[in-house]
Amino acid sequence: MKLKAKLVSTIAAFCLVLCLTIVGVWAVTSATVTMGGNISFTATDVNAKVSGVFANAKSAPTLTELVFDGSETAEDASDVDGIGTWSGWNMTFSGKQPVTLTITVTNTNAERALNATLENNSTSLTNCAITITADSEAYTSGTAESVAANNGKVVFVITIAITNPNLAASAALNFDLVLANAG
Repeated sequence: MKLKAKLVSTIAAFCLVLCLTIVGVWAVTSATVTMGGNISFTATDVNAKVSGVFANAKSAPTLTELVFDGSETAEDASDVDGIGTWSGWNMTFSGKQPVTLTITVTNTNAERALNATLENNSTSLTNCAITITADSEAYTSGTAESVAANNGKVVFVITIAITNPNLAASAALNFDLVLANAG
């Protein structure tokens, strides 16, 4: 009888621990992030293509390739076809892996180099960190600069990482990409 009672109490204790473990796993979920943002463009008399792609996001916008043909001015850069698709992001991700946005600027001018500057003006960062690299060089000041040689490329990588995967995170993402002819 005592053996039967010990067996029943052991099974009951095991079931209780199992239930608590399952509830604990449900309670400790990864941070889910919903972020919105935009990239503003300033391009004056440059010949370039700009493309962007997100990686590691559960859902993210598809970014249309932008083509600057040398006739844009600072005043009408916001009217270039496709720029509207680079705003109003609704992006979600979870887990420990950071989301990256890779922006490739291709200088399509065979005669002049192109200066490309990406500035991070993001605000209201809660439980997340943003870093920018330009051609694999990390920038801590929030502004990354690089030069694309004639017919060359500049690759910017924006990394958005969750600081604590068990807490909610948010940010108002805002970046400015300035393109100008070098020299």
